[in-house]
Formats: sequence, C-alpha cells, structure tokens
Amino acid sequence: MKYLFVLSVLLLILTSCFKDKPKVEFSQVAGSWKIVKAIKTYYDSVGVQIDEKSYTDRGYLMLNYNETSLAENTFALSINAEGTDFLDDEQIAFNMFKCDRWDVSLDSKHLNFGFIDVTTGYTTHVIAFGIVKLTKRKMHISRIIRNGNSSLYFREVFEMKRGN
Repeated sequence: MKYLFVLSVLLLILTSCFKDKPKVEFSQVAGSWKIVKAIKTYYDSVGVQIDEKSYTDRGYLMLNYNETSLAENTFALSINAEGTDFLDDEQIAFNMFKCDRWDVSLDSKHLNFGFIDVTTGYTTHVIAFGIVKLTKRKMHISRIIRNGNSSLYFREVFEMKRGN
C-alpha cells in the first residue's frame, strides 16, 4: 500500500509537468513575409508616448534558409517608398541595409540581422528584433531604441503574414 501511494504521487508529479515552450526553428521563420503593418511609437524622456505612426502594406522581407550552412542564411528587404520613416534614422537605415545575414537567437526570442565576418566566419549581429508572435502564417517582431540616457526613444513593431 505504501509503495502504491508513493508510485501514484510520483506518477502524478510526472504527468502534471507542463511542456516547455518549443524552440523556434530556422525553417519556421524562413520564407517570404509581407509586411502588412509597421508601427513606430515615439516616447519622451520620461517614457510617455508622444506620437505614433502606422503604415500598411510596407513591402516584403524574404528570409532565405540554408539548412547545411547557417552562414548562408541571406535575406532581402524591399520597402515601399512612401511613409518609410520607420527607417528614417540614417544610422538605423545604414545598419539594416548593410546587413546580409539573419539568424534566430539560441533562446528563440530574437530575430537577428548582421553580416558575415570573413575573418571568423561568424555573423556579427547589428540589429535584433524580439519575436513577439510566430505562427505558420503570422510573425510579429519588435525592437526598442533607447537614447543615450537609457530612456525609451521609440518602439517599432512589424506585423507580417506569410507569402503575398
């Protein structure tokens, strides 16, 4: 009886454990994504929202995936011309467009963009977006830019859907 009780408690503990959140696989993120909405929210020095701009039908992000060589994970970004101030900061635009590689962080929380360092063979990350939502058909990514004194400057959110 004593062993039956211990066995049932042990069984209860093992079956009540919840499953860890699955890791994001490169193949889940790879492919053609239509940027259906881009939202840029501006904040003042104390973190109060002062402005928000929203754009629809922003363009496409194509994430090419090479299963055998992650260093070959290239991407292409095409943005519609009008209303592109979500890349209005010259440094941000320069950094994004000089990138030529992408990857997913080991903790599956970030979509990183960077360039290949020919001396080491590794990707140097330049821009990281948090993966807010990822399904088979939708992906939402965001990033926060802070000014020099660590207060929030703006937040960008890209809502994308798979394909055309």
